[in-house]
Amino acid sequence: LATELLLPAEVKRSMRIYSGIHCFFVFLLQLAKAMAKTVSYDEVVKMLKTNSGLLLDVRTQDEVKTDGPYPKYLLVPHNEIAEAMQLTDAEFKSRYHGDKPNPDDPIVTACKSGRRAGLAAEALTKLNFTNVSVYSGSFNEWKAMQSDPSKAY
Repeated sequence: LATELLLPAEVKRSMRIYSGIHCFFVFLLQLAKAMAKTVSYDEVVKMLKTNSGLLLDVRTQDEVKTDGPYPKYLLVPHNEIAEAMQLTDAEFKSRYHGDKPNPDDPIVTACKSGRRAGLAAEALTKLNFTNVSVYSGSFNEWKAMQSDPSKAY
């Protein structure tokens, strides 16, 4: 671009570095999503109706207060996953108000838009959880499909 030619050399260099770092993180996110199995809205509804898995909401408490909750879920913010899974069962229950999942339990991670759900699934997989999926539609899709996102499904 013509405007780029007018920029100082150090600004151009910074822009290239930022662009490269940004591309790298986008690549990592896509890789995390590709490695984890994704599930659809209908599959999440079926899981919740049959109690055949755990919906792990990885949004923050403030987001849940603002946007609303899923009907049946365990809230562990995505940036606490690694630490949370190292807690004893009693410590986990005290902090997160639910039972700590076992490494072979079916777990579906969800957030607001799908990005953090993919990162959480990757973190769980690194911690040897073997049955992890991502609800890539996440709360944005869930809310669009429900008149009352916390109750009906």
